[in-house]
Amino acid sequence: MREGKRLPVGEVTLEEARQHARTQMALLPDRLRDLAPAAEGHRVEISDRLKSDLEAAERDAGAHGS
Repeated sequence: MREGKRLPVGEVTLEEARQHARTQMALLPDRLRDLAPAAEGHRVEISDRLKSDLEAAERDAGAHGS
C-alpha cells in the first residue's frame, strides 16, 4: 500500500490468489506438503529484493517517527 491505497500489484482476485497459492504449493517437495512434520527442514533464503524493500520500509518508518 502507498498513501492508504493498494498498489496495482496487490489487486488480484480471490481466485487468482488461490491459484497462485496452489501453484506455489505444488512446487514444494512432497515431504513438505504432508500433514506430518518434515524430517528435514527446507532451506529458505531472503532475496536481495526483499532485503532492499525491508530496508526502504524501515527508513520510511524512521522518517515518519514510527
